[in-house]
Amino acid sequence: MGTDQFGRDVFTRVLFGGRISLLIGTIAVLLSISLGALYGAVSGFVGGACDNVLMRFVDLVLAFPLIFFSVTALALFGSNLTALILILALTGWMDVARLVRAEVLSLKERAFILKARAAGLNKSR
Repeated sequence: MGTDQFGRDVFTRVLFGGRISLLIGTIAVLLSISLGALYGAVSGFVGGACDNVLMRFVDLVLAFPLIFFSVTALALFGSNLTALILILALTGWMDVARLVRAEVLSLKERAFILKARAAGLNKSR
């Protein structure tokens, strides 16, 4: 990759910049997956009216363009590393929540769960 006009190694600078980008992306994705998995699991497991309310909230959040939310939040809270990670995590959990909810609803109707209910076991068991 060579050097720039000041004699600095471009490859080393790219590696250093990539380190920060990977840190931001990894932490944001881990937080997003954790939040979405918890939200979707609760929604799918509880079911009923609670499930409807939780999923309508996800639909409401998905209806707004997330880029406007992101730009507004960065303008309000500043563009530091923590704010960027939180904004990325808070704008990416909805798809994970829908996927986890669908899987939990699928698991609730499997034969071994129906047999356990027929045997008289409670929901938490």
